[in-house]
Amino acid sequence: VSLKVLDQRYDHVGMPELERPLVEGAAARDVRDAVGKALRQIALPGVTGAADYSLSELVAPCHRPPRREVVEADGRASIRLQVKESRWQTVYVEAVTRKDGQELIRVFTVCGEPTSDAMQWGLRRNAQLIHCALAVEKHAGARRLILVNNLDRAHATPEAVKQAVKETALYGDWLEENTTGQDEL
Repeated sequence: VSLKVLDQRYDHVGMPELERPLVEGAAARDVRDAVGKALRQIALPGVTGAADYSLSELVAPCHRPPRREVVEADGRASIRLQVKESRWQTVYVEAVTRKDGQELIRVFTVCGEPTSDAMQWGLRRNAQLIHCALAVEKHAGARRLILVNNLDRAHATPEAVKQAVKETALYGDWLEENTTGQDEL
């Protein structure tokens, strides 16, 4: 094995530990993923941004049947995932543009009806949430209490979307279970 650093050559003949990769298999993928994640966080002039990912590419890592299944339709992805052994939650992912032109990847889940008790309970817990926020919005023709996590489109990556989906599902199911006692959404 030979290495050239700053025009100086280093030979490592007879060192078997340098003849093979330092990490292989799953460990190598973990290292590649960690390096890739770190490099994506660096903003360099002239480097193509994360906004080039399609919605399909952004949600692809979320698809892991039978515990996580992705369905895409009408410019939106819905991910049905198992949160606990016997509980499931549906999370939606869509690309949206705010009125001010800011492009976002919106990750949200429905938590229930916006009853006074549910909204008070949810708002008291809102401060405990890391990246999500509660909102009341129209979904499927009715006003619903939803949990939303907006990602800046320019920085949205498949890994960031996967983490947002998992977090939104976990918190959304927690809110649904505590405000309705059900597992319907």
